[in-house]
Amino acid sequence: MRLKALNQSINRVVNIQFSDLRIVQLTNDLKAFDGWTISLLETDFTIINFMDPTNAKTKLAALNIAMTNLLNQRAADISPFFKDPSLFRQYMK
Repeated sequence: MRLKALNQSINRVVNIQFSDLRIVQLTNDLKAFDGWTISLLETDFTIINFMDPTNAKTKLAALNIAMTNLLNQRAADISPFFKDPSLFRQYMK
């Protein structure tokens, strides 16, 4: 909710500068969100490792490949929100 409120505040400004304190706050909040997300991902892979230790590293490698391919496609298309669930099929096996 904090990110949403901050984003709405930023969107109301016509010419916002990167030095605006709201941009600084958004950057800090996104870093905190990233840390929380990575913590959740680490927990997920810990659970996967308990369930199937031989598959955990394979899934991690498949996620790396899928995300790399997704980011490359986004860059090639100049489309930062492009999605392609088919890239994650190998991970979901």
